Amino acid sequence: MKSIPKIALLTLGALSLIIGILFYVGGTSGSIEVGGDSIDVPTYTETLIVWSYILIGLTLLFTLGAVVLQFIEKVKKDTKSAVKSVIAVAALVVILLISFVVGTSETMTIVGYEGTDNSGFWAQFTDMCLNSMYFLIVVAALAAIGSSVYGYIRK
Repeated sequence: MKSIPKIALLTLGALSLIIGILFYVGGTSGSIEVGGDSIDVPTYTETLIVWSYILIGLTLLFTLGAVVLQFIEKVKKDTKSAVKSVIAVAALVVILLISFVVGTSETMTIVGYEGTDNSGFWAQFTDMCLNSMYFLIVVAALAAIGSSVYGYIRK
């Protein structure tokens, strides 16, 4: 049973390596004009993007599954610590909601892009990701500084 994760890891790694190599040496399927320059489009761009989505999906699936299993074990052992972990998740959801509301749905000007995914919900979603990332980086930096100061004072 312990060999299954190793086999899965090696298989995913080998597929990623093959798709990466194909992306770089697989030739081009034409070119596009961006800002007045002609850029070659690799043949396996779509394959690389789909593979990235698959890997992200698998990562989310297994991460959420592990979190749920860990939560169930915590509830069985110590309900208070399980409630504390739910509070942390709820705080993250609140941060994401506030970041989404603060974000703007105005159209972003992107050179060479003429689609519609740069306005409305997706523009606001992008702002949410950026704003929450900035907030969490500041919180992490303050926590690092605070723990250093606390450690220094405690001595």
